[in-house]
Formats: sequence, C-alpha cells, structure tokens
Amino acid sequence: MQWKVFAQVFGAGAIGGLASWCVQLLIGVSPYSRPAYVILPLLIVVGGIAAALGVFLIANSDTTQLKHTLAFAVACGIFWQPVIQSARSFVVQTSTASQTASLQTANSEVGKAASSDVGNLPSKVAMASKLTTDLLSKVPATADSDLKAGVVAESTRSVDQIVAATPKAPEESLTALQAIGEAAVKSNQTELANRVLYKLEAISTQNPQLAERAKVASSGIMTVARQPAQDLHGAQKF
Repeated sequence: MQWKVFAQVFGAGAIGGLASWCVQLLIGVSPYSRPAYVILPLLIVVGGIAAALGVFLIANSDTTQLKHTLAFAVACGIFWQPVIQSARSFVVQTSTASQTASLQTANSEVGKAASSDVGNLPSKVAMASKLTTDLLSKVPATADSDLKAGVVAESTRSVDQIVAATPKAPEESLTALQAIGEAAVKSNQTELANRVLYKLEAISTQNPQLAERAKVASSGIMTVARQPAQDLHGAQKF
C-alpha cells in the first residue's frame, strides 16, 4: 500500500467526517453535546479511520481507480458509525473462522492422542477446551448464521472428543467439560449445555470413581445457569 494513497484516503475520510457533522446541523439535529472545537478534531480522526477501514479492509478497493476510491472514502467518513461497526463485525467473523479451523485441528489431535499418545493428551484436551470456550464467547456477536452453526457444530465435536479422552485424562477432561458447559450457558447455547450435562451424567454412571468429580462439574454448570444476570430462557431444561 502506497502511503500517498493512504494519506489521500484518510484525508477524504476526514472531509467526510466533517461533512457528517454539517449534514446533521443542516437537518436540525444537534449531533453532539460537546462544543465544536472538541468534536471537529475527533470527527476528522474518526472519519479518516472509517475511510481507511472501508477502503482497505472491508471493500478492499482497487486504489488505481483513485476518483472512485476517494469518493467512497468520503462516503465512509460521512457514515463512519456503520462503517466502523461493519469493520468490527468483519474482524470478529474473520477471527472466529480462523479459530474454528484451529479447533477442528485441536479436536483431531485430541482424538489421535486419546487412542495412542497418553502423555500429550492432557495438554491437547486443555487446548481444545480453551479454543471451544473462546469461540462460544463470540457466538452472540457473530452475525453470520452459517459461521455460528459451524462454531456450535465444532464445539459439539469438541465435547464428544473430550468425553472419549476422559478414561486417560479424567481430571483435565472433566475440567474441560465443565468450562465448555459454562461457556455454552453464557452464550445461550442451551442444547450444547444440555449435551455436556448428559455426557457428565453418563460418565458418572459408567465410572463410579469419577462420579463425584462429574457431579461437581455438573453443579458448576447449573450454578452459572441460575445466575439472575444471565438471559437464559432455556435454563429450566437443566
């Protein structure tokens, strides 16, 4: 990226940011409560940033078409709020897609380690758990329904792989299942949380030595589900 082009885009966005203030004044709206000498420098910066995000990140514009690029940059500066929000969503979705791919790899590694290399299994279970809980925390902010479904599907696979690893890494697996169950509750993924609870109940029944620890994990998930601050309309299913 040429710095001259970047400067032109930023400048055009800054003009757009100032124009947004003028437009709101013209239509009789008092856009900001602070004085102009405070607002105008901020709009210059915000408009320029919005233009850079819109041109180089969201639209990935062909900057050789400079007139079109600068016109688009001015528009991004004028409508800086939705542009910045779109950029935020773009970054979140890109990061989520990347992490989902990483979780697919981690789940495969848990499956392989569970059937052979016991020594590395605890760390692989912990990694899969961390990736799963991180992804689940992003579900509420993920607008792409297909991406959201992919996250839930891979998280479900993670639960199943960790359950399969429980005989060889019981403490790590039960800790991971509790963490995933709690994350599922917090992200309002009731079906996934119920699946974790069902798996914990099955572990408790099939392996009496792990029954107490499995019950502790289930209790932890239930405690999160009953927090009044959480909007969990499906928590009654627990």
